[in-house]
Amino acid sequence: MPLHSSYRVVAAVVLLVAVGLFPQAGVSSTTAVIGDTAPKTSQPAVCEGGFYVVRGRQLIRFGSDGVQHRTISQLPLEVNALAYARDQHLFYAIGTDRRGARVITIDEAGHARDRGPAPRGTRDAYAGAISGSHWYVRGGGDMAVVNIQPGHGFLTVSRKVRLSAHPYLGDWEINPADGDLYGIDTAGFGAGRLVKVSTSSGRVTVVAKPQGLLGNGYGAVAIYGGVLHALHNATGRMVHIPLGSPQKLTWSTVGLAGLNADAASCPRPAVPPPPPVPPPASPAPSPHPSPSPKPKPRPPPTPQPRPNPAQTYYQPDPTEPPATSPAPPSPSPSHRFLVRVTKPFPQPRSQLPLTFAVFLGLLVPALIVAARGAAHVASAPGTAGDLAPHRPERTAAMIVLFTGIGVVVLAAGISVVGFLLISKYVPERWLVADADAAGALYASIGMVYAILIAIAAIAVWEPHTDAREATSQEAADLIEIQQLSSQLPAASRPAIHRLTVTYTESVVASEWPALHDTHAQSPESAALFQQLRTAIEQVNPSSNQEQSAYDAVLGRISDAADARRTRISAADKSMPPLLWPVLIISSLVSVGFLYLFGLDRTFPNGIMMATVGGMIALVLFVIFQIEYPFSRALAIDPAPFILALQQIGGS
Repeated sequence: MPLHSSYRVVAAVVLLVAVGLFPQAGVSSTTAVIGDTAPKTSQPAVCEGGFYVVRGRQLIRFGSDGVQHRTISQLPLEVNALAYARDQHLFYAIGTDRRGARVITIDEAGHARDRGPAPRGTRDAYAGAISGSHWYVRGGGDMAVVNIQPGHGFLTVSRKVRLSAHPYLGDWEINPADGDLYGIDTAGFGAGRLVKVSTSSGRVTVVAKPQGLLGNGYGAVAIYGGVLHALHNATGRMVHIPLGSPQKLTWSTVGLAGLNADAASCPRPAVPPPPPVPPPASPAPSPHPSPSPKPKPRPPPTPQPRPNPAQTYYQPDPTEPPATSPAPPSPSPSHRFLVRVTKPFPQPRSQLPLTFAVFLGLLVPALIVAARGAAHVASAPGTAGDLAPHRPERTAAMIVLFTGIGVVVLAAGISVVGFLLISKYVPERWLVADADAAGALYASIGMVYAILIAIAAIAVWEPHTDAREATSQEAADLIEIQQLSSQLPAASRPAIHRLTVTYTESVVASEWPALHDTHAQSPESAALFQQLRTAIEQVNPSSNQEQSAYDAVLGRISDAADARRTRISAADKSMPPLLWPVLIISSLVSVGFLYLFGLDRTFPNGIMMATVGGMIALVLFVIFQIEYPFSRALAIDPAPFILALQQIGGS
């Protein structure tokens, strides 16, 4: 290869490397591209007319009517305090990544750039508006004014303004008619109120209380053409409030429900005024000029009362004239803005598959443990010859614990799977449009479900309690009969003692398995108890001491008979057959109704759905285990009769 050709190749390689390393000479090396790395076009789209809304990561543009909208781009992260600077053709916002709060600029094509750490006092910002070179940001109770003029002091807080009150403003916007910030206050309960905040003094004043203005927060507010447009968080509807007559508000459905919403308005540039019309030619002056009229004296101005500084909130300003319809926005760059109601959860949606995989990894072992516990419960009755067919107390408790954990985790997993499927495949138009009305309806459903749960709990708990008390009472009566029988005539003592021990052994070995399996008494135990009662009634006392002991034994055997009847009758007590289907259907409705609220697929929402499903499953599991007093995992064991056998001398 000739030498000059080699030089040309080396020069071409060096040029390509230089172009690749320095594509934008003059851009500071500290400025990092966050999202799309495509360079800015030489002719950027102009933000004029209407306003922009950020919902999640979607950048949405609304027309001047505040209804028609379309998605512009998908941002790489969620941002707060969005506002638009017309002179720079940039949106300013605050986003959060692993390094903390950062100032982000977004061009009109949706390309985001990191401009460095957010200044102190703005790192928790949720509302913002730009007027000229000042960015008004609110993150807590005060308002910070950030300089966005490139050069010295760029992105520094020039001053802080303390607000005279702390209204709940999810968003605010600068009104070009007076230069103040306007928003909708939804503090406390009830309807919202239109308020304004002075950008110079921080004074908060109520402008109007329009009828029909819903509460519960507004995540995006913009002012265009003298009309304030606000996005209601819960319902996803847009309210349009003419600032000249706030009572004439109207509503539109735009289908953007959710708390993560910001807005930035784009005033239309002013039309250049027409050239001035030259004045008509004046007539020639008269040689005899007429005398000029004498000026009339003006009346002295009426003194206006000075406003009381103490009346700073929810008090009308006596110096302000009545509200009139504001003029169309001027071409001044002071018409910008945004807000956001709450900070987004930092976990992106891309981590949801990993989170769900971890959840399934915990679900599978829990299901295995639950299956083994259920098998152990099914094989619990024991043999007829065993005096203690019941499970040991510790083993029974562990089985109930692991079985309950498995049921709860399974129900929680099903709830999360349903939530993910609904949020991914169900169209948004099928979801709830009015969250306030749906919330009231869901509260009614919850109240009815709570009543059903209370009825079921009472239906199964009372027989369980009665059976437990009757078991203890019957065993105690048998011990008393055995002890008092020693004071009866000698001829009757052996038979009573033998029948008492035989009956107690029969209850433990024969009747308890029958109660567990068939919810009915054992014929053998019933016959032995009748023989014991007959043997006691045939006693013939011959002395006062024997008569006294005989009366006491008769009372004890009568009490034992009553306790036995209560125990046997409670063995088959369960809920009414219709109540179980009602409980299951009500549980499915309670969980399924939550899917219709259209919650975002975030980790906190998934945890909430899992918690609701798991708690409902836990309640139903406990009711199921208590339903039959002598069956299932929480069955009553024959421990009182075993203790009685040890005291009366049984085998």
